[in-house]
Amino acid sequence: MDFRKIFDSHVPPKDFDQWRFRYCDALFADIIAYAGLDEQKSVLEIGPGTGQATEPILNRAVHI
Repeated sequence: MDFRKIFDSHVPPKDFDQWRFRYCDALFADIIAYAGLDEQKSVLEIGPGTGQATEPILNRAVHI
């Protein structure tokens, strides 16, 4: 079954963040370290969503 076609019929978009699992801080620490992100870098966000992945990167003072 292609869940992309039925997602919002099972979980209303306003409730999505409540039911989605959260990523651990260590995951973002590893990604940020691997990519060498710091205040001198810019990052392009391409994924629509609730900001779960954006927030930890913004907290590192990079430009999104």
